[in-house]
Amino acid sequence: AQQVYCLPSLICIGMAKAGTEELRGWMAMHPNISMSPSRETQFFNKILPQRVRSTHTLTNEKHMLQLLASSWTEYARMFPVERASIGTTMTMEKSAGYSHIRRNASNAGDIPKLVPKLLARMAPNVRLVVLLRDPATVVRSRFAQCLLQMSKHVGQSKQLSLTKCGGASDADFERMLVGSRLICLNSTGGPTAAAGLGARDVIAARMGGPAGLLLVEDPLVVLREWSTLHGQRLLVLFTEQLFIDAKAAMNKLLVHVGLPRYHWPKAQLVPNSDRFTYNAAKSKSTSTSTRYAPVPP
Repeated sequence: AQQVYCLPSLICIGMAKAGTEELRGWMAMHPNISMSPSRETQFFNKILPQRVRSTHTLTNEKHMLQLLASSWTEYARMFPVERASIGTTMTMEKSAGYSHIRRNASNAGDIPKLVPKLLARMAPNVRLVVLLRDPATVVRSRFAQCLLQMSKHVGQSKQLSLTKCGGASDADFERMLVGSRLICLNSTGGPTAAAGLGARDVIAARMGGPAGLLLVEDPLVVLREWSTLHGQRLLVLFTEQLFIDAKAAMNKLLVHVGLPRYHWPKAQLVPNSDRFTYNAAKSKSTSTSTRYAPVPP
């Protein structure tokens, strides 16, 4: 076989809306780093929980470790590399959901809380990186993205659709909204805004409230959960560093995994700026273009 499978040496665990896709784009440019073909494997927070539900395995640590051990080969197959590259190529993945301590799409027991421990037990030498961002900016970004998603679907169907909100909602969350009486079901069983409420009212409600519907993680909680188990194997970067000097931030990550600094010859300038990005047309973290609709006053 010309390809072999190698477990990742570096994992970006999040956080959501902090520029993880930007980081992935930079790392994909490096000649000695092989990214997982899928944008996010979501192995520990989605694939594994789904298997728990299908096999009715109890979600305690012992059973989860046994299940993970039996699934390790499947995880490794998510990282194919050329046989000739063994020894010179490092595999990497990024799954922002790994740092979602409070929320997990599978809703399978306490699996989100076990993710840091599972990685510590099954991959004790893996290097981790987490991107943190100003919480107020994260809130605005997620809210604006939700407005854009909803404007697309509400404009087409004239009713509120059960759609992903920038990857931040699931069926259980929508059912909660129905129970909140912010939305109701129409004659066909589809959701629509309750009388007197528009789509933006519903979006505003789902993004705030005492129950933490912002779906924005507390970075201090994430750091406590992960650093306690992984210590110096966890590198903390800040999204704002990408705006100041992305190349320096990426080189700091390379040093973290034992690679020499790189000159990033394929990096591109952000239009009308002296900042660099991995791809000026695709980047959504450092682009100066307006990707999302502005938040209404």
